[in-house]
Amino acid sequence: MASAIWTRYRNTVSARQDVSDFLAALALTSLYYGLYTLAEVVGVDAIPRWPVGYLYLLVLLGGTVFAFLRPGISVLACLALLPLTRAPEVPHTFTTAPADYLMVGIAARVVVMALSDKTLRHRLVSPVAIFLAVSAAAVLSFLVNIAEPDGLPLKLRIAETVGISLSALYPFAIVGMIRAETMKLALVMLITGCAFTVLFGLLGGLQTIACLLPTGGDAPFVIPGSRVSGLAADPNQFAALAVALSAAAAALLEFTRASPTVSRVRLPAIVLLLVTGGTIILAGSRTGMIIYLLFCAIWFLTSWRQFRLVPVIAACTVAGLSATALWSHLPCPLRDDPLIIRFAERNDEAAVLARMAGQDVGAPTEQHLTNTFSQAIETLPKKVIQKDGAGGEGGEGGEEEVSRQFVTDFAATLADETWKLAAAIGADSARQNLWHFAVLLWGEKPLFGWGPGNMAAQTPNGWRAHNTVLTTAAEMGTVGVGALVLTAAIVVVVTVRRLRYSTVGWRGWLLLLTGLVVLSLSAMSQDSLRQGAVWAFAGLVLCLPPPLHRSKLGSAGDLSTAGRH
Repeated sequence: MASAIWTRYRNTVSARQDVSDFLAALALTSLYYGLYTLAEVVGVDAIPRWPVGYLYLLVLLGGTVFAFLRPGISVLACLALLPLTRAPEVPHTFTTAPADYLMVGIAARVVVMALSDKTLRHRLVSPVAIFLAVSAAAVLSFLVNIAEPDGLPLKLRIAETVGISLSALYPFAIVGMIRAETMKLALVMLITGCAFTVLFGLLGGLQTIACLLPTGGDAPFVIPGSRVSGLAADPNQFAALAVALSAAAAALLEFTRASPTVSRVRLPAIVLLLVTGGTIILAGSRTGMIIYLLFCAIWFLTSWRQFRLVPVIAACTVAGLSATALWSHLPCPLRDDPLIIRFAERNDEAAVLARMAGQDVGAPTEQHLTNTFSQAIETLPKKVIQKDGAGGEGGEGGEEEVSRQFVTDFAATLADETWKLAAAIGADSARQNLWHFAVLLWGEKPLFGWGPGNMAAQTPNGWRAHNTVLTTAAEMGTVGVGALVLTAAIVVVVTVRRLRYSTVGWRGWLLLLTGLVVLSLSAMSQDSLRQGAVWAFAGLVLCLPPPLHRSKLGSAGDLSTAGRH
């Protein structure tokens, strides 16, 4: 009797603490969203550095101090603030994402906690390995190329290096603070933040669909071309965040199946799932639509026996497919203006010219791509595809030169195959050329690359590869790609090992892992190394409780119980 009373009291106190933390995190989140929304409406570029920029800086630095003092609240707010990546210019900073500043404070507090907690140190082994691998690769690449004359300004290169290291710190901070019993609350906050960005996407979608303004560039939450970006810096990031919302909402539905105290969040989660497909299509992201439908398919395969969820999954799939049918008619489907560039024609100037001239799109587009590719290749710095064989086999440094030429020849061949592959999978002409350039640049400096951020200074149009792996290869070389491979291996091995012995909630964890996988697939068409959502999902997946001892397997009753063993 006394034990039952104590258990009920403990659960009541824990529930009240969860509600208190949630409300405090929601208040902190609302503060940042209010400030950044105001900045977006007024105009990011119109905000003066003094005094507004310095006030933003004060708020950001204050967030770091607050996160160190109250890490439990801050880690929830950090998850909700992941969509905020576009911000006004803030002086003397290397990043303006508020989640980064909170995460630094959280990580510092986790380090202090780990000094006196052996169990926590054991949990942090995997995220520490990830952080050290990625940050070491970034720093080494930066130092090797610090004197590169053709690179970006030094401050931008430092900012990129620091940003990559901060992103790799997300799993460390999240694993240090999130436990199995707080996973539901963490997912609620992640959904809250993604719901904010979906809301802003729907507001921006009014411009994409109705085209109330002459161009999309003057509308809040929209970039030129009427592509919805919410408060993210890029429409592709916005689409990836929408997919993250789907994964988090689906996992929450799994975790709350037998939890009446949290079941009230199920209806909002279902509603958000249904509108996600539409918001992705408003962003004009083909990759976002593909990975969203892929996620729906995997969700169905893991949950088809749960009859209550099957209609939800079917509705999400139908919503996604219906939205896909509108993609080629956006933006401005109700306006028959030949000067409006549709999403299907984006990055393909020949398709636009052919449509305006009433010609067939196929042949001119292919010829245009070939010409564009040839002209752009000629403008590459140092003419990386030319091999003059200087030095010879018998001259000084001849062996090194032969080895270098072999790598360059191999890179040129690989670049050609990459370009053909990009064309075969339907990638637009811009991505085809950028992927080709990235492989050629990797061949020029295969070990450490050109340095973080420097690919933009090496390509004719000042862009990066729009592919995380290829951008990493060009900027951080084989060492950087190896760090990414090591990160993926750690997450997969740890998760599979723990899921193998998990007795509860395995579908929820599997959906989180699926969300991480589809977000990683989205990285194949965009540069997401500094995108916090991917790293945060890796941290959430690593929060899976460690395997239970065989003697305790029979006593595992629910998710929170498993987290305490």
